[in-house]
Amino acid sequence: MRYAEFRDPLDDALPQQGLGADRRAAKIELADTVRSWKVYMFRGGPGSTTPFHVSAEIGFKWSPVDAARAYTSEEDLLTELVGRSRRSPRTEPRWTRVDLSLRASLPYGSPTVIPEASVFGA
Repeated sequence: MRYAEFRDPLDDALPQQGLGADRRAAKIELADTVRSWKVYMFRGGPGSTTPFHVSAEIGFKWSPVDAARAYTSEEDLLTELVGRSRRSPRTEPRWTRVDLSLRASLPYGSPTVIPEASVFGA
């Protein structure tokens, strides 16, 4: 799977779930050429989150190794990096970490009752 094939379904799913994207940030670090993508969202329209203002941030990083793996197989990449051996290298499917940060706040000065600790769980 390539960078755009991973990013686009995430980006397309936001409006379908009733989430509005406030801003998107895509950048490439010049030192190590790692690409990062981040989108800041908010709950669009009237919803069940009243009286809270709910927002979230989703992001991931895509390294040059991830890009190389997308254009070839795991085994070919490993062979290029460490050389050939008598037996084939054993590989596992790669994982891409997706960071999710959720936030909720009340309007300034609005009173509300804080739930009991048992409501939040461990």
